Amino acid sequence: MILYYFTSITLDIAYATTWWIISKTRRGVNYIMYGNNKNTTQYKMIGGESINNELLEKILKQNETQEILIHSLTDKIEYISNYLQPPHCKIKHQGKLVKDVISN
Repeated sequence: MILYYFTSITLDIAYATTWWIISKTRRGVNYIMYGNNKNTTQYKMIGGESINNELLEKILKQNETQEILIHSLTDKIEYISNYLQPPHCKIKHQGKLVKDVISN
């Protein structure tokens, strides 16, 4: 019985030591090959994927451009809507003003 416990403890220690050596070696090799990347900011997306700074800046710039275009189009739509309001709009459809046709 003592031999069983001694064998079990020896195998546990050997396994843990092997795992520790492989883990530290892998991290050391990665550090040597790729360096310390703590200076690059990584953001987490909703899905858990990481996104780099360059891609985030590109997305933010595109978002600002789209926002400006949306505001410009909204202003143009408001201008056209105001222009088409009666009394400027005298468009008739089957003898009725467009405003009356739309409301019916």
